[in-house]
Amino acid sequence: MNINIIGGNGIIGNGIHSILNKKKFKIRVFNSSIYNYKKKKYNLKKLSPCHTLIFAGGVTEEEIKKRGFKNCNLRSTKSLLDLLTHFKKHNLKSVIYISSIRLKKSDNIDIKNNLRFKKNVDLSYRMCHINSEKIIKKFQKNNKVKVLILRTCNTYGFPKNRIFKRKKLITFSFPMSMIKNDYIKLKTSGKQIRYFCSNYEVGKKILKWITMREKKNYLTSRLFGKEKLSVLEFSKKCSEIYKRFKEKKIKPNRKKNYCSSLKSYLIKFYSTHSYYE
Repeated sequence: MNINIIGGNGIIGNGIHSILNKKKFKIRVFNSSIYNYKKKKYNLKKLSPCHTLIFAGGVTEEEIKKRGFKNCNLRSTKSLLDLLTHFKKHNLKSVIYISSIRLKKSDNIDIKNNLRFKKNVDLSYRMCHINSEKIIKKFQKNNKVKVLILRTCNTYGFPKNRIFKRKKLITFSFPMSMIKNDYIKLKTSGKQIRYFCSNYEVGKKILKWITMREKKNYLTSRLFGKEKLSVLEFSKKCSEIYKRFKEKKIKPNRKKNYCSSLKSYLIKFYSTHSYYE
């Protein structure tokens, strides 16, 4: 089986690749540079045919801040459909899309009011993912492919490339899309309970689905993870992971140690996002 992982160098994508790589699959990994924002489309010439496409490179909040909702929504809709159509011409059998557990029923709203999305980055993020889900569902109805939409909870792990270049990645065990700016006020003790899972749990879930003899034509699955921890417990866990990481003498290429403020950042973030429960 030939498998393409778009976003395979990220935290979630790396966990998927690590698990699937143990089996006899032919895996190709593509990063976010496969999308050209100037041309507003994916570089299809660089993409090789595959039987299974795993899309773990959805829009992030950082990307929305930089590119704007309109551009990011285009990548999540028309460009994504063009990508799926391209692979379908080359014997595509199944699609796996990594979505977000942050999506809510109330997200299914009219997107004509663009001002609302300019002011609310989090809402823009959720809308981009829910629009991608709609594109994939429509694509599934018009084509004989198997689809898994996996909505994951807060996922942590190591990116594939351990040389870090992004300032906002303050920890090696937490996605940068979860990190908020300093303007968020501290309103919690950190005792609130949240769901967490490692990127390997995501990989195991996908491996189980891929190896099923009878796959449903379309399936949405929510992955809450095996760990139900408080924010403080999770920050402690991240610190332990980072300690082991340092013991291997693998260091970031930035002078500042962003992990030192991990605990306060996590508390600030979760104090204002109740829908992560």
